[in-house]
Amino acid sequence: MKIIEAISRVDALVPNGYDSGQKVLWLSQLEALVHNQVLREETPFVPFSEETDTQRVLTMAAPFDTAYLYWLEAQIHYANEDIERYNGAIRLFTDAYRAFQLDYHGKHSGGHKGRFRF
Repeated sequence: MKIIEAISRVDALVPNGYDSGQKVLWLSQLEALVHNQVLREETPFVPFSEETDTQRVLTMAAPFDTAYLYWLEAQIHYANEDIERYNGAIRLFTDAYRAFQLDYHGKHSGGHKGRFRF
């Protein structure tokens, strides 16, 4: 999913007054989490700015890319001080993000499969 796709899809589902630049910054926060907590890359993540190309492809691919939508929705509700809706969206985000983490670590665990032995 591209940055612009995530923003467009959320804007269609959750009417809001926040501009694309703010949403790019919120997506940058999530991408930093993905790169620092899950991928644990050697090179530091370079945060997005309001000038970041919105055609840039985000890291989590389908079916886990829904996490971006839930994340943006949660940030919108939080900024609007709508805690009930925030709680619902952040729960959905957490489930999608955990599924991505489990999938990623399952595929990149170093090749240890099967039963543990001493």
